[in-house]
Amino acid sequence: MKTRFYAHGDQVEGNPEMFYCASCDCFIDRAHFETHNNEPNRLNNYQKYLSTLKTLQAYQKRSTNFYRPKNPYNLFH
Repeated sequence: MKTRFYAHGDQVEGNPEMFYCASCDCFIDRAHFETHNNEPNRLNNYQKYLSTLKTLQAYQKRSTNFYRPKNPYNLFH
């Protein structure tokens, strides 16, 4: 069985009030993402989103255990 890959800002399946934060590695509410955006020496949310998509591509080259739905709702896409 494949594991659902969540990119930074992806809405949690079955819970439209929660989103995945790759920095914290947990699901959290929308307001959380405003607290870390545009801090010095950190990726902003859009950059973090793009970074997690690159991670997915690397995972998929090594394994077929991960998937991400086509066009999932994301805060930064």
